[in-house]
Amino acid sequence: MGQPHEDFFQSGMTLAIGGGSNVNRPALLVRKLLQSKADNLKIVSFSVGMYIDILVSLGRVTQLIVPCVGHSFSGKGNPFIRVAVETGSLEVISLDEDLFYASLSASAMGLSFVPISGEPVGAMNEHPHLFKPIQCPFTEKKFWALSAMRIHGALIRSEEHTSELQSH
Repeated sequence: MGQPHEDFFQSGMTLAIGGGSNVNRPALLVRKLLQSKADNLKIVSFSVGMYIDILVSLGRVTQLIVPCVGHSFSGKGNPFIRVAVETGSLEVISLDEDLFYASLSASAMGLSFVPISGEPVGAMNEHPHLFKPIQCPFTEKKFWALSAMRIHGALIRSEEHTSELQSH
């Protein structure tokens, strides 16, 4: 049997990648992901930078879930993401930060959704499959249920080295 990371990455996974745009990224783990044969990946990340752009350039990512697709600190942007979106090979789900964190938090708590008060008009118009109307069983008030992100694994940077990868 090989190293733990060799069997960890599977095609079709939804992976959360931590860190800032190009700061505190789990570079070693992303390199291991690049070395794997995993494709058809969904990537969840607070920001987009060079590592995600590289994964997209290789055709490994089919969906990107982020609060914003902006420019990297290099000033050159994310050219492969732009091309992939323009050609239709990459779907980008852009949620505002509140909805992004609410969906991640629901996932971390093992919930299938999180209730949202008010109507998230912009996000709901762009991504209606993520929302369903619900009613509070106590007050009968109307809410919107935002689907929790279903994460298979998270890549985070740690100051301590570990040779094991763990999935959720």
